[in-house]
Amino acid sequence: MKINFSAKDLTKSDKITTFLEKNFNFNFIEMEKPYEFNDLKLIILQKNISKNDLTNILENPNNQNSQVFAHKSLQDIIPSSYNVIFYPTNISTFQKLIKKYKETNISYKDIYLSQDSFLINSNNQKKIYVTEKEFEIIKIFFKNKVIKKDYIQEKILNLQKIVDTKSLDSHLTRIRNKFLTIDSGLNISSVKNDSLEIKKLI
Repeated sequence: MKINFSAKDLTKSDKITTFLEKNFNFNFIEMEKPYEFNDLKLIILQKNISKNDLTNILENPNNQNSQVFAHKSLQDIIPSSYNVIFYPTNISTFQKLIKKYKETNISYKDIYLSQDSFLINSNNQKKIYVTEKEFEIIKIFFKNKVIKKDYIQEKILNLQKIVDTKSLDSHLTRIRNKFLTIDSGLNISSVKNDSLEIKKLI
């Protein structure tokens, strides 16, 4: 999975952009667009960033689960709640931290899954444990948003689509209840073509 990243005054042709896309499977997006994305992303904060730009980026709730790559001069300004890698740093350290971040955080809007199997609301820090199957189902919804029911049954629950089973419905009911428990505002509902969609209702 690619990580979307952006930075103020950074362009598609800059060396750092090319380097990150080529070596770390990153995808560059213009600075006006990061707020449209709620999946994993890297935000690069350069040394000369204005206080106004910095405030706008850090106060945007969609960025609170992002990986931040910031100059060391900003170390005392960025809240500890952010995942931050301060540069300059060596490439191997950067690579290890990015790998760990990619493995740890799977998010949709302000809700994320931790690798230790908790569903967490980053706004209120409420969390709830999810089973292995629930984790896999939620993860695939966070990544794809709309999923065929058959795909979940066959690939995650290991059930043949011709089998009449309530197993998927049971899993979805438990997941919806867990969404409610942490006040996530998320819901999974049926849409056309025998698919399911995750949406934030509030």
